[in-house]
Amino acid sequence: MQTCQKCYTDNMKKGRASNKLIIGFFAIIILGGIILFLPISTEEGHRLSLIDSMFISASALCVTGLTPVDISVTLSMFGRVVLAILIQVGGMGFATFAVFFLLLLRQNVSFSQRNLAQEALNQETGRGIVSLVKFIFIASGAIEIIGAAVLAAAFAATGMKTSTSIGMGVFHSISAFNNAGFDLFGNSFCDYSSNAALNITISSLIILGGIGFFVMDDILHGKRWRKLSFHTKIVLFVTLCLIIGGGLVIKATSPELTWMESFFLSISSRTAGFNSVDTGSLTVPATMAVIVLMFIGASPGSTGGGIKTSTFFTVLIAVRHVIAKRETSAFRRRISKDSILKAFSVMTLFLFASIIAVFLICAVETGLQFMDVLFEVVSAIGTVGLSRGITGKLGAFSKTILIMVMFIGRLGPLTIVSSLSSEKQNPFLHCVEERVIIG
Repeated sequence: MQTCQKCYTDNMKKGRASNKLIIGFFAIIILGGIILFLPISTEEGHRLSLIDSMFISASALCVTGLTPVDISVTLSMFGRVVLAILIQVGGMGFATFAVFFLLLLRQNVSFSQRNLAQEALNQETGRGIVSLVKFIFIASGAIEIIGAAVLAAAFAATGMKTSTSIGMGVFHSISAFNNAGFDLFGNSFCDYSSNAALNITISSLIILGGIGFFVMDDILHGKRWRKLSFHTKIVLFVTLCLIIGGGLVIKATSPELTWMESFFLSISSRTAGFNSVDTGSLTVPATMAVIVLMFIGASPGSTGGGIKTSTFFTVLIAVRHVIAKRETSAFRRRISKDSILKAFSVMTLFLFASIIAVFLICAVETGLQFMDVLFEVVSAIGTVGLSRGITGKLGAFSKTILIMVMFIGRLGPLTIVSSLSSEKQNPFLHCVEERVIIG
């Protein structure tokens, strides 16, 4: 009974932190949308509607990359800076920024602020949160600066002006590392599909941002495979398998693509949203492969979305246990029942949210193809940003649905659900365990 009471108390604390997280995200989305709606944020002769400005703000803060307009011609320099700031805040988390600014001001970080950062970073405990926040800012700054320098040099090598190449390098480094997928070309990297320097740099930034800060910190300290944590081993193993497997499947089902295009799409599909090929021209099997990759997404504590690599791995291990009667273990470690339950809960909630969103959009937008709507919704909930060209065709209702889906995908369905937990009743009291007939 005491254990149940402790679990209930912990859930209530998480619920309160989740409420603050949700309110904070909503507030920043609205503020960003209002700023982007101002004439100073758009080029002369272009204006954003209020729903479009809110959509772009939500897409940037949720590091998704979906946009109903071509931002390369619509947004002014000021608007692009605002967009980059929203991407940076969304990728690292506004709770992380709040803690970091307190540290800069040499203020004490309160227990509630630690809980908020813990919830935002998807950590099991608040221990070491301050150190993790410091590492996040140092690692992000270093990686993005190096990425910006390499990209600027690569853009300059294509004949782009020096000032322009620097601006492009900075923006796309931020967008790539934070797995946002926003670009300033209008057609993503389709014009640079054969440029090895740009493809490798963007892919590297996406992977680093997608494996998670905890994993990066663990690799720097562990260095050897046997010293790495169980979580890090899972993330690295699944990430490598998805990149290689996804690239091979996409190449096999769309043989007209080059190997570079196939692997770039495989890497970018897992929440980054850049593309060097027209996704609308992919074959149905290749499109389904991309949808699966978008649904799985990046890793916990990263700048990406999706159900996460560790969730996908845990579900597979649990299914193997049911089919083969083997222990739910990997890398000589047993996976806890609580982790398995949480993994299935996350996947189920993601599926339900996706199905409901697809149903509602298909019911309203009768002229769209089902595959295009499914692709768009999974891209939104996985905070990917890839599209088959229907974002700008959607009405206000459908855009609102996608905003909600992006919001769920970025914060995570469990965070949303825990925020709705009631503090008046303890569901763990007076519960008798019973077996349910399954299958």
